[in-house]
Amino acid sequence: MAGDAFGRAIRDRHRGEKTDRLVQRDGPETREHTVDRYLAEIGDEDVAWLDEYVDGPVLDMGAGAGRFALSFQDRHETVAIEASEALVETMRSRGVDDARRVDMFAVREAFDRDRFETVFSVGTQVGLAGSLPGLRAFLGDLAAVTTPEATAVFQLYDPE
Repeated sequence: MAGDAFGRAIRDRHRGEKTDRLVQRDGPETREHTVDRYLAEIGDEDVAWLDEYVDGPVLDMGAGAGRFALSFQDRHETVAIEASEALVETMRSRGVDDARRVDMFAVREAFDRDRFETVFSVGTQVGLAGSLPGLRAFLGDLAAVTTPEATAVFQLYDPE
């Protein structure tokens, strides 16, 4: 867990143990993260655009503190995955029914074939595939754990 400063910062903020800013330094560059936004609740109006795309069971990949999983699980069976044990602990503490420590690039090994109707990811996660061949392999793994009619909902952004 030594390399999981981000996950620990969110967990510690959720517990009320830390209120300091989360500052990331890369040489002379400094970037401040707003940790509280990862813990903010998502309202129905924030996910209304997803209703036409999301059907259960849902796999929420890179679920962070579980913001979307908490919303989805009210309507659909939802499995939220994170590589960070601290974030899985945070999700469970916040009420995510099924939060698991699973690397999103290992879903084929973690889940049965045709297990999900929707896969969901918000953030930079899909970009972690690193290359077009890596992306093809990742999408192939998702195809194995989703039904033939499944939907993949990715909201991506470039952190640069």
